Amino acid sequence: MGDLIGLTIEQACAGLDKGDFTASELAIAHISEMEGVRSLNCWITETPESTLELASQSDERRKKGEVGVMEGIP
Repeated sequence: MGDLIGLTIEQACAGLDKGDFTASELAIAHISEMEGVRSLNCWITETPESTLELASQSDERRKKGEVGVMEGIP
């Protein structure tokens, strides 16, 4: 799976398309990164539960071949 945090949007889209990782895995990586730097106080509102639900829905759409342009990008 590698470092999902350092991917460009183009690389993340390509990885999702190839099945290298899921939208849920990508979301979890970004949530973990956010939690690791919380002390920087960079976010006004954190919504990890919503993010994980939306990523799961994206994974389901991807399984059905219903892929949008930015499908699965956190």
